[in-house]
Amino acid sequence: MSTLEVLVRARKLIASKHHWARGALARMKSGKKTDPDSRGAVRWCSVGAIERSGASENIWCQVWAIDMLTRAMGTAPDHFNDHHTHAEVLAAFDVAIEAERGK
Repeated sequence: MSTLEVLVRARKLIASKHHWARGALARMKSGKKTDPDSRGAVRWCSVGAIERSGASENIWCQVWAIDMLTRAMGTAPDHFNDHHTHAEVLAAFDVAIEAERGK
């Protein structure tokens, strides 16, 4: 799996606002916090989506995907995720994806 694949999968995972979370890496349908890889997870923050998107298969892909997202957001992705709109988070993913494609 490549960094680009992780970014694309993570963006797709949270493309619907109903699958996006704030204040936790992931949340269950009840709203309770959970692990991003949990079967019960139905919503993810930007970092949780990266973890869920198979980055655990290659820790370096996760590190690089988070680095690309940090550059696109201009701050830590968890902070950006919790203080910006869903549309702004998706736009940052788009910037990171395009930057990774341009390598």
